[in-house]
Parts: sequence; C-alpha cells; structure tokens
Amino acid sequence: LCKKSRASEAYELLNKAFSCGLEADGVTYTILIQEQCKQSDIKQALAFFCRMKKTGFEADMRLNNILIAAFCRQKQMKESEKLFEYAVSLGLVPTKETYTSIISGYCKEGDIDLA
Repeated sequence: LCKKSRASEAYELLNKAFSCGLEADGVTYTILIQEQCKQSDIKQALAFFCRMKKTGFEADMRLNNILIAAFCRQKQMKESEKLFEYAVSLGLVPTKETYTSIISGYCKEGDIDLA
C-alpha cells in the first residue's frame, strides 16, 4: 500500500491489527518508517521506531540510515548524531550512506569543519 501512495490505508490496517493484538514484523516497521521519512514526518517515523524496539525488534544499519538521512535533510544534526551513536553502541557498522548523509547535513548547515 505504501508503494502505491496509499500509506494512510496501510496505517489504518496496521492499527486494526494492533487493536486485535497482532504485531508488525521488522520488515513492516521498516517500510512504515521509510514512508514516514519520505513524507518528512519524522515524529511519526520515530513513533514507529520506538514501538518496533518495544516489541523486541532492533533496527539494522539500513533502517538507522533512513532515519539519520531524514534528520539530516531537516537539519536536525543533533538528532542524527544521537541516532548514529546509538547504532554504533549496538555494534552496527556505519556505511558509506551513513557518512554521506551526515556530511551532507553538516554542509547544508554551513558547518564545513564538522563535515
């Protein structure tokens, strides 16, 4: 549904599943978080991220990269740094995409020294 630009229907369906006691899996959460980031709704993306963690799923580096890039696009570099540090503390290895997002974010803020 998200790929067909019907994200609101996907969220309704997910909420029905939650109300029936069902839970999403890691792949579902990743898709939902990615869609929220595409729509620049980081607040909702983080809500899904927190719910995902509470249900026992840990984000891989790909999902962390999605969130880090979203924070960087919105010039929320402190938040991107926190998430970067959290991912590293879990033993995840930053990728080229991770560093590209962070460097780009600092450049957009005009902070070439940190970039």
